[in-house]
Amino acid sequence: MKTAVVMGLASAMLAAQPSTLVARLEPITIPAQSTSFTTKVDLASARERILAAGAASAVVLDLDGIEAERSPAVYFEVYVHSADMPRGETVGNLAMFGTGIRSEAVGEFRPAHVQLTVSPQLRDALRRSPSVALTFVVQGAGVVASPRSAAAVEIRRPAILIEPAAAKDR
Repeated sequence: MKTAVVMGLASAMLAAQPSTLVARLEPITIPAQSTSFTTKVDLASARERILAAGAASAVVLDLDGIEAERSPAVYFEVYVHSADMPRGETVGNLAMFGTGIRSEAVGEFRPAHVQLTVSPQLRDALRRSPSVALTFVVQGAGVVASPRSAAAVEIRRPAILIEPAAAKDR
């Protein structure tokens, strides 16, 4: 019984461990009318720390403070890749519905927040170079031949985090 209680307490303590901020990125603005937008990020100061993080830890692209004046009427596929290489598989999507859209705010405005696990893609890119590309590719619903973002999208507080193994498994 004592062992079960101790194990339970240890698990609870691990789950409570906060994510570690390893890099605060410059704000990102995806322009209105864009079909694709790439920004280069210099992660030289965080490179070794990210590469040294254990395989059980998750590396997360934290997109906080996401805002648009009106709906962009599209969603964005997000890619993380070496700046000198073509993009590979998507790490996830950035979609805005209500939250983060100023013209759709009911009551107090709240920016949107998205977290995407980017562990293998970011580690692969950093093995090649400390300069990493973040690419946002516009996608639309239906059969629009070449969708474009109807509004600029600002990501005011992007960052790279490392989540402890227990947080990743939640």
